[in-house]
Amino acid sequence: MEYGYVKPGSEAIEHPTTLDIAWAAGIFEGEGSCRAKITDRGYIGSAIVIVNQKKPWILQRLQALFGGTLRYRDRSKYNSIPQFLEGRQIIHSELWDWRISGARARGFIMTIYKFLSPHRKAQIEKTLGLGRSPRIVSKRRAKDSGEDFI
Repeated sequence: MEYGYVKPGSEAIEHPTTLDIAWAAGIFEGEGSCRAKITDRGYIGSAIVIVNQKKPWILQRLQALFGGTLRYRDRSKYNSIPQFLEGRQIIHSELWDWRISGARARGFIMTIYKFLSPHRKAQIEKTLGLGRSPRIVSKRRAKDSGEDFI
């Protein structure tokens, strides 16, 4: 029996080696982020992993090894405030991102976990809700109901 939905074309097409996993951990450490959706009832929902890059090659490699989807965004449409570095205007016109979510994201971050810094490990533990109740309770709700605030 299989659970979840896998978008056609988002499957991994290669099996990662230990070196590939360590490489992916380095990319995630420097360029990636993870978060969890919180459901309407305050429970930790689906995990999401995103890695952004200007050029798609690294992201295509991550997609081949771990599946997921690639998306291109033309940032010039969204960024109306000019940015400057050392007196020169910086133009960020393109941005690619690789995304995985759900069981695939949880599997990816637990696979690379041992290669990550303590900061990233803490981010992953928070995303997955490890070591705490799977329910997130707001400060106001905790005060009103007597539940523990997380």
